Amino acid sequence: MDVDIPPNQTLYIKNLKARVNINELKSSLYALFATYGDILSVHVRGEEKLREQAFIAFANVSSATTAMRSLNGFVFYGHPLVSKSSIRV
Repeated sequence: MDVDIPPNQTLYIKNLKARVNINELKSSLYALFATYGDILSVHVRGEEKLREQAFIAFANVSSATTAMRSLNGFVFYGHPLVSKSSIRV
């Protein structure tokens, strides 16, 4: 069941390639998403299975919304990104 979550400054990204070095993944996500605005943090878990998801916090809702709309479906390390507004802010 998908629940509509109001836009906020934190994006939930899933469908990331798990077998990428965590530091490389974080810096690549930062570089990709920073083109849409100031990023406060990029959070990727260390466990391989949980590395398939990330949280990216922007300085404002407008930047996060533009990034979400622009990069949803973008092929990143061979996988199409799925981006949504996060429940976690």
